[in-house]
Amino acid sequence: MDATKDEMDWHLFDPIWKSTTAYGESLFFLREAASQPAGAPLLFEPTKILDLRSASGETIYAEGVDFRIDLPSRRLLLTEDSRIPCTDCRELYRTAEQDQIIDHLSGDESVKLLFGEGNFFHDLQAQVTYNHTEPWFGAVPQYQGKTLPRTIEKLTAGQPLTLCMSGDSISAGANASGCTDVPPHMPPYGELVARGLEQHCGSPIAFTNLAVGGKGAAHGVEVADRAASLQPDLMIVAYGMNDVGRRDPQTYRDQIAAGIDIIRRQNPRAEFILVATMLGNPEWAHTPAETFPEYRNALASLCIDGIVLADMTRMWTDLLHRKRYHDLTGNGVNHPNDFGHRVYAQLLLSLLVDLPGEQT
Repeated sequence: MDATKDEMDWHLFDPIWKSTTAYGESLFFLREAASQPAGAPLLFEPTKILDLRSASGETIYAEGVDFRIDLPSRRLLLTEDSRIPCTDCRELYRTAEQDQIIDHLSGDESVKLLFGEGNFFHDLQAQVTYNHTEPWFGAVPQYQGKTLPRTIEKLTAGQPLTLCMSGDSISAGANASGCTDVPPHMPPYGELVARGLEQHCGSPIAFTNLAVGGKGAAHGVEVADRAASLQPDLMIVAYGMNDVGRRDPQTYRDQIAAGIDIIRRQNPRAEFILVATMLGNPEWAHTPAETFPEYRNALASLCIDGIVLADMTRMWTDLLHRKRYHDLTGNGVNHPNDFGHRVYAQLLLSLLVDLPGEQT
């Protein structure tokens, strides 16, 4: 796989749970009242802001000119004449007569939600890099060397690895700037994982992405024969966002298991990472918040030797302890932005690469 940009720009091996520098943390500045400055929360209390710029990376903002730090609330606040985009909270809720909408607020079909594909939210967001001294407050992904022995053996030896992925629009790359062809052109998480493995391990990675937008776990069964024909060493299976609204985790589990079985009958040595999806907007009727852990647990029940869980459900839950949904979203309801795609990649890479334990 040929890299078109220096992978170190993406800080794939400096995840938020191990680094004392937060790189490119995404921000969506909201104004809650006309009398208050617009603000955006940070994951950690900053000791020094190193850089704040537009999500595209093209516009650099200045402390004291465009923003200030409010340490007690762990927020960045906009100045009166700031150049940074901001959104009034009331604009998140729409009527049928307005544009950029999607049906509908949970519990009230008359209220639409602010929604936009492509770079709509990207253009409203910013990214900040800063130093901090706080420990990560959430779950820490664990290296899975013993559970994925054949994959790890190849990576450790720098041997070629065949990597395949099936999934929904998140895995297809939805709202990653590299897929919407806007700066900074960051690839979606599957490609980031492949590049990160090549960078760190020196293994040539043959990556095939079979993900299709709008699909659920049944799609994993449909493409299993094609995936098996590729003879993957490692298969990433990433469904759930389009399944949770059905409130049927047992059928979801059965479909994931069926796809695994088809691939393993043709390729018994294949190993698997099952990705429990990020959370959808808790206010959207089609992504009921309480169902996500049930679907994550359904995947966890399939994890035996050669099959591991990448728990983005827990990771997203932890992020939302300090971030708002719109800080992390790519479309307002069910896709990650660039920062979210990078967290996806960092989590998967942490399962495959034994990173140092202390924060750096």
